Amino acid sequence: MTAGPPTVIDRVTLIVSDLDRAEEDYVRTFGCSVEQRSDIEPSLTGVLCIRQARGRRSLLQLGGERIELLEFTDSAGRPYPPDSTSTDLWFQHMATAIAISHTAISTRFFGSVFGFSAGTRTENRGPEQADLDDVEDVHVSVTQLGPDLPAPRMELLRYHVGTRRPIPPGTASNDILATHCALRVASLDATTAALARRGTPVADEHLMTLRGGIRAALIAGPDGHRFLVEERAAA
Repeated sequence: MTAGPPTVIDRVTLIVSDLDRAEEDYVRTFGCSVEQRSDIEPSLTGVLCIRQARGRRSLLQLGGERIELLEFTDSAGRPYPPDSTSTDLWFQHMATAIAISHTAISTRFFGSVFGFSAGTRTENRGPEQADLDDVEDVHVSVTQLGPDLPAPRMELLRYHVGTRRPIPPGTASNDILATHCALRVASLDATTAALARRGTPVADEHLMTLRGGIRAALIAGPDGHRFLVEERAAA
């Protein structure tokens, strides 16, 4: 049997303040289908470093991509900054595109930790891109990661204009801007070893076991983006 890729993107997780309204918006606007609804399991709040939180979860399907919505009903975090722009590093772009501060640093991180190779790079600008980002004279360098992997794939967005503010320090996993991407890896031990070699080891207390015996850890990228790393069950 041919082994699958060592790392794949399983889903993008969005923190919402009203699960019913957000789910309805995604179904009506984008044509998503609701795959599953459930309560948020305590082990997930543990790996997200949210203490004694309860909430609801909705898993949506959009073509070959999955979107997870989480609402923390008894411990809602901070709202989305009202003056956010698409160039800010916390801004939620479509699917698995993230705004970054430095392309080379980010590509090295994703290559060394997850094995994502860097694909094509394009320079996007002009009236159409300005309308899309709502930024005057916009210029963004777009780098695709893992071009040899099945969709969905990650894109790095390096904006050269705009506010480009970093993710605020102290951002908690239940804050609305704390979007994270869930990645499935063949070996969580190999991933944590790669992080240790980079000088960012994962503490033992941050390694959790989710429902179904899935080992998981929450890690941060160079710009503070969160990634929930889950170990695939052995075939």
